[in-house]
Amino acid sequence: FVVNIPFSGNDVPATKATDGFPIVTTSPNLTKGPALFALKGVTPNFRNGQMQQFNFSVQRELAKDIVATVGFVSSAGAKLYWARNINQPDPGPGAICFHAHACAEKLLKALIVRRGRHPPRTHLLPKLLPLQGPSVRADKALIAACALLEGLYPSSRYPEEPLPTLDQARRAFESATLVRDLLLPLVSAI
Repeated sequence: FVVNIPFSGNDVPATKATDGFPIVTTSPNLTKGPALFALKGVTPNFRNGQMQQFNFSVQRELAKDIVATVGFVSSAGAKLYWARNINQPDPGPGAICFHAHACAEKLLKALIVRRGRHPPRTHLLPKLLPLQGPSVRADKALIAACALLEGLYPSSRYPEEPLPTLDQARRAFESATLVRDLLLPLVSAI
């Protein structure tokens, strides 16, 4: 149990859980600052992480105006603490479908940029396909892959939609692979 000091924002240990909890008679008004009391827990086996950084360099004058430098830089960590990125989608079929759609979207937009135009601000693949060159817009396999990805996009993006199945995720991955194999050579050909 800790007491928050509203003005400094520091957490000062006040007591142990075995000592009991103070009685709070009023609800905190969080619009006026942090709550006076807050429960926090730390494992008794918690160990601070260690981060080490190394560098070594040697410099040698080869001629009047020429200097050679060779260096090595490294770092190492142990028992580093990490927190999950709450904005990262949960792993699984939803994330696979989401990123498969993003792959197709980014490649279609890259082709628009490659042709010297600004891509529209949209995630909709059907709006990006007509802006492509004739050979890309007419590719039936590409159109089918984009249609499948577009159909799975809402369920991978919005929590109120049912999550895609593993089979749908496999098909989304295959579709994104097809889109990548068709469009990446066109984007890379500079």
